[in-house]
Amino acid sequence: MVYTMLQLDGKDVGALFKMPEEMTSQGIPPNWLSYVSVKSADETADKAKSLGGTLMKEPFDVMDVGRMSYNSGSDGSCLRNLAGWDASGSGNLQRSQFVLLE
Repeated sequence: MVYTMLQLDGKDVGALFKMPEEMTSQGIPPNWLSYVSVKSADETADKAKSLGGTLMKEPFDVMDVGRMSYNSGSDGSCLRNLAGWDASGSGNLQRSQFVLLE
């Protein structure tokens, strides 16, 4: 997968990639999605399930960045929980990263 990083003033602030078949086959449309920085993707996934959320993707390792999980809430909202990513270099966008899935 090609994962293109977006930068602002030389700092990573977002990314783009082509949606894999695994996502499109589930009917997931192209979308913008933000990551939420968490201490543990595994614990956050367990907590989301215990509160009635749906785990869309079990926690997994993300390259050399950390661990991530995808979940949706009971209202259908989706988000990605990412543990281990250092967002401190993104200035005013600290702890926020946006991804276009197309």
